[in-house]
Amino acid sequence: MSRKTTIIVLFSFLFLLIYWVIGNFLLYPHFIPDECYYHIHPTNATIEILFDFPAVNGFHPVPTRWGYLLFGCTGAIIGWIWTRRKKALPLSGKNTPIMLLLALLTLFSSCSEQSGNSIQLSEEKALPAAEDNFPAIIEIDCDSIYPNQQLKLRLESLDEKSQEESDNTCIFIVTKNQHEIFRDTLHSSSHVVQFKAFNKDGTKDILVQYSSDARSNWSYSLFLVDSKLKKFNKIKSFEQIKNPNFLPKYDLIDCEVMSGRNWTSFYKIQGDSIHEYGYVLYRVNEDGKSLDFDKNYMETIQKIIKAESKSKWKKYFFPNMHYCGGAVYGFYEGSELKKIEATYGAELGYSERIVEFKNKQISTITYRKHFAEWDVYREKYPDEEEFDEKKMTYTNEVFVFSMSPKLKAKHYVDNKLVSTAIPTELLNELIECTWSMKKSLESEKELEK
Repeated sequence: MSRKTTIIVLFSFLFLLIYWVIGNFLLYPHFIPDECYYHIHPTNATIEILFDFPAVNGFHPVPTRWGYLLFGCTGAIIGWIWTRRKKALPLSGKNTPIMLLLALLTLFSSCSEQSGNSIQLSEEKALPAAEDNFPAIIEIDCDSIYPNQQLKLRLESLDEKSQEESDNTCIFIVTKNQHEIFRDTLHSSSHVVQFKAFNKDGTKDILVQYSSDARSNWSYSLFLVDSKLKKFNKIKSFEQIKNPNFLPKYDLIDCEVMSGRNWTSFYKIQGDSIHEYGYVLYRVNEDGKSLDFDKNYMETIQKIIKAESKSKWKKYFFPNMHYCGGAVYGFYEGSELKKIEATYGAELGYSERIVEFKNKQISTITYRKHFAEWDVYREKYPDEEEFDEKKMTYTNEVFVFSMSPKLKAKHYVDNKLVSTAIPTELLNELIECTWSMKKSLESEKELEK
């Protein structure tokens, strides 16, 4: 390794080390007053670039991969610049390390800066002694969250008598231009407020801490804020979700609960309530052995998305018997055909076709044959004059064709895979029948009630 490369690598490593030490050991109280500072203070650009606030960590700042990448690249660039220095600026120059140190201190010190009117904490009366760790009245100026809206939040602690009569501990008030526009009474053990989006309307919603446990599992009351900042909709049962996290790509909410076996579940906001899907994913099994959590996580999301998509489908039927499909049903999402199910019944047995579409093209075809085996019956019972249906055996064959990205076929007999060869003649018949059924549905269909 050349001297130039060595210097670049050393500088990059040095900056990574500095970021790791500050982020894990020196961040608070040296640069941020305490780990809960940003629960009721807005984050500035520096802190948002360098740190993340995961629910699993109680929304406390932690170093991120982007922070490491930024510092590593910065170190490499400065190392490269150093290698270009002339003799007038030798490697042992005394001023440069001092300047670098001052630059880093300036960067991190900006983490604790706040605008003068972004937060106002008002302590108009003393709290009960047991709750003496936060002010009786907390007022938050939301201009940094909702610019130019003159919006403020207030949490007012209830007196001891009111708290004894109910589970609630405070009054949550929203004012606009000094006029009250929303009020609710709720429970909060620490009066912590967070602003995070929990839907895809582009407006940050309001979380008020509900409770926490010994393992830093936090739960919240959630108020969805509409884009016009006129409605504040409290979501029922949201408090049951510990360490909630919104997944905008899937419009889902997950959680990661710290326990003996850390686990994750999935939820969705439906109206003003929470829907739980019933999946629980553990990171380790009962014996403590690690599970393939990432794989199980993505597979579960795909199951949820598929089920959600199908729930939006409408089922139609072709009112006549189709020549090759028999009874034909089409499943539509809007005007797009997503699936065909067709069953053709015979005297003994039936055939079934299930066709799925993707981007208006055939994605998969599943063809099942379940017919009486007359040859077998006659061979077993050649002398019987009357047919006994109870003695009849049936074929149980299934062909599955995957059309993309590469044509594949699987042939099952009695649920056992017997071949992967492509029966071209059968496939062509199935494709021809599929387009005929689709054309029939387009010409005449009725909604199944």
